[in-house]
Amino acid sequence: MCRQILCAYSRLHERGVIHSDIHPRNILVDEEDRVKIVDYGLARHVKVNREFGEPTRGGVGFFFEPEYAAAVSKGHQPPPMDASPR
Repeated sequence: MCRQILCAYSRLHERGVIHSDIHPRNILVDEEDRVKIVDYGLARHVKVNREFGEPTRGGVGFFFEPEYAAAVSKGHQPPPMDASPR
């Protein structure tokens, strides 16, 4: 199951899509164990011009990456979303 979830996110990243709201409630698994990623409300495409700035970060705090937590704990702006492995 973990491999399928990682592969699903990898396919998104190959297409230039950054989901930006990764947590268990945004992953659906059907009766045949097929993985679907849902809730693209905060997603972005890496090649799209951000005329109005970087999209807002969102999600569930427990699942933010360590870089996000470090920036917020120091009162800094969190880093922009990207597909870098952590």
